[in-house]
Amino acid sequence: MRAFRSKMFTPEHSAEECIRLWPTVMIRVPMSSQDWAFAEKIELQAMRPGWDPSASQLTYMRKLVRSYVSDGVRLDPDFDFSERDGL
Repeated sequence: MRAFRSKMFTPEHSAEECIRLWPTVMIRVPMSSQDWAFAEKIELQAMRPGWDPSASQLTYMRKLVRSYVSDGVRLDPDFDFSERDGL
């Protein structure tokens, strides 16, 4: 008999949460990927007042947040990581 393994339920990120974590996605996503092109477009669109992602955009945004921000940490896009001591 196989042991029962339940997948831990994690609620979907809201659009607001995805946008709040988007700077971290932009820092962590590889620049040469299709994810980067999408992330860059979302970053520009999110600057427009009153903008909300479409259903398909939000689905892909959630995928990227799950992939690149699984720790839930929002990184500061203005911090220059190359200037840290010892780097």
